[in-house]
Amino acid sequence: KAKAGLAVFHLNRPRYSFLGSGSEREYMKFVFHGSSAIGIKNTRGTIIPTFVVFRQGPLKEITVGGLYKLLLVRDSKITGYIKSTYLYFGAHYRWRDCIIPSIHFDMGSWGLGLSYDVNVSKLRTASTLRGGFEISLRFHTLDDYMFSPSILF
Repeated sequence: KAKAGLAVFHLNRPRYSFLGSGSEREYMKFVFHGSSAIGIKNTRGTIIPTFVVFRQGPLKEITVGGLYKLLLVRDSKITGYIKSTYLYFGAHYRWRDCIIPSIHFDMGSWGLGLSYDVNVSKLRTASTLRGGFEISLRFHTLDDYMFSPSILF
């Protein structure tokens, strides 16, 4: 299973100014991302490699990495009371900036994640490898079966 996407922002390159003259134009922003879910045969695990590329004028950001998804509890097919539970862990690398280890826990439609940016750029001298914690709370609203190829075609 693989996904990819492209987004473009500021198509009309709007004018902006910090001093009120409106003389500057916003650069268009391009975002390209992708991921894949690769199941490991005869296990409850899945490898999920990911990437995202941002480009806006002279600025560029590239992040690559992956997660290991471990199925802890399967959905109850009869009653529906027991929801699938997953544990994700892995890391990403933001090019020339930081390493981002993370752990996530999903139960049913809800997900909770923790990650930490470890600065490995030239700024590490000042930051002494300190970064920042991030906490994410997710709610999944769409059913995976809704977009399965067997239903679409």
